[in-house]
Amino acid sequence: MSQYKKDEVALRILRSAKSIFLKYGYHRASLRSICNQAKTSLSNLYNYYPNKDALFIAVLSPLLNDIEKVCKYGRSYQSKNTEFESLDDKKNNLAIALAYIKKHRSELNLLFNLSFGSSLENYSEYLSQEYEKNWILFFDNLQKNCPDEKFKKPSSFFLRNMAHFHIMTVRKIISHQLSDDEMTTLTDELAIFFWHGGMGLIKNGI
Repeated sequence: MSQYKKDEVALRILRSAKSIFLKYGYHRASLRSICNQAKTSLSNLYNYYPNKDALFIAVLSPLLNDIEKVCKYGRSYQSKNTEFESLDDKKNNLAIALAYIKKHRSELNLLFNLSFGSSLENYSEYLSQEYEKNWILFFDNLQKNCPDEKFKKPSSFFLRNMAHFHIMTVRKIISHQLSDDEMTTLTDELAIFFWHGGMGLIKNGI
């Protein structure tokens, strides 16, 4: 089989897999259904993907790569930054994040709500841990570079719970078809809530 034909088959399998996974979720999706829709055999599918989990990861790999880039940027940013972002910056960053969520709603739903039984079913916990690590980096760096500032680093328990709140919020956004006006309102509400809460922790020296 030519390379072009192989690439075409692989693309058909990925498209069919995404469609079936979105319809049934990982647990209920079957490789035979994917093969039938892709018009290929099960034995041929195994030439490309060794099992259902590998195929599921391949379907979500563009999204996973995007999330990993954000996590990597967050680690780099928090380890160098010594200032709390402004309210306007917070609003802008949240607007970008919510626009991405709206654009990739189906893939995010697949990852967070339909991945039971796959190796990605606990991915939200991984993100929570990354969130916690990034904020620990920020507060450690702030203490080191601003020794005269009066504040106390929030506990890991608090940061972990805030991380879970973020993930829960994303899940709620995914499961509700919010209008553009509702998304704009949500951006402002979240920005004000997180910014004033963060500033309160720092300024009041908890």
